[in-house]
Amino acid sequence: MRVDIDALGIHWPGLGPWLGDSSRPGGQRVNVNEPLPSLLDHLYALPWSVKGMYFDQAIEYGIGFIWIVIPLGVAAFFACWVQAIRLRGAGATAAPAVQPPTRLALIMAAIVAGSPALWGPRYHIGGMGVLMALAAWLTGRPPRDRLGEAAAGAVLVMSLMMFWWTPAPRWWYSPEQLLKLAQASPVEREVDRDLGAPTLRPAGLARELELGPGKKLVFTDRYSGFPSIFWNRSFSNFVQYLPMGPDFLVRAARVGATWIYVLDPGLIAQARAPHSGWQEVGSLNAINGGGLVFRRVPVNTPPTALPAPPAPARPVIIYPHALAPGAIGPMPLPLPVAPKPLPPPIVLQKPAPKPTPTIAPKPAPPATPSPAR
Repeated sequence: MRVDIDALGIHWPGLGPWLGDSSRPGGQRVNVNEPLPSLLDHLYALPWSVKGMYFDQAIEYGIGFIWIVIPLGVAAFFACWVQAIRLRGAGATAAPAVQPPTRLALIMAAIVAGSPALWGPRYHIGGMGVLMALAAWLTGRPPRDRLGEAAAGAVLVMSLMMFWWTPAPRWWYSPEQLLKLAQASPVEREVDRDLGAPTLRPAGLARELELGPGKKLVFTDRYSGFPSIFWNRSFSNFVQYLPMGPDFLVRAARVGATWIYVLDPGLIAQARAPHSGWQEVGSLNAINGGGLVFRRVPVNTPPTALPAPPAPARPVIIYPHALAPGAIGPMPLPLPVAPKPLPPPIVLQKPAPKPTPTIAPKPAPPATPSPAR
């Protein structure tokens, strides 16, 4: 429920304001009882056949109380008042050795009239004790003592039946589970759901290792209803509540949180984002699920530019013939083939120069004598 205490600075939103009138919107009803016919249908239905929130818990009374203690107690309640009225009319001369337990009947009437949830057995352990006392008054002496003995024996047998029929996870251990308990370490017994713990094993072991003395776990308004799983086995760590908000992760880091427990999808997305400063541990709550725990990790500043890829040692050439015809997908690298030996280099020889031919000089023509004058 919502709690506001200004003097202490406590403003717990809870599930909203609790209202007595179910017709008013915006809050939870204080009285969550169902009509009597529906309650009887749920009580006397096939065990564990009722599904849904709240009313499926009616079977937790047990078939012994539902079929024997409650009917006998109701009969004893009315018989008590009938006997009291008769004695009042007859006077003190007819007073029996055992007076009718009218005070117990008044207490039982107050419990039934004031209970906001008659379908919840864990809220009425005291009421069941009063009903058993009334039934003992009615059937504990002759001529109804045989009925009382038979009723007590039947309730014991039916209670054992309920223990055996209880679906997993049970509150009792099979021989196989007892053997596992004997072989498990004390830490594993406290954190393994298969051994009866309220936590899941991976996150439970991490809690014992990381949330040591003085470490802090921070949670928000929504926490699945079981805050006891936030402490380690020795209750040496701190648990702190912070109101929800878009800056919850920043505020949790500011108060020195080692772990955070978040149930809101928006906060989970923020914590999972890269460079958020939080690393997911996993789910811790094994009772009704929901919610994740994150550990505080250093924030690594992303580089301003991506580093250049290293140069390949040699060029990689993918040949089209590497794929079979009709194949779809990336081309695989060809198998390494030994390089062929190179042919010896060809050395070109320079041709020898041609000899220059010798040209004889042309002889001069003979001189012709000139004629005489």
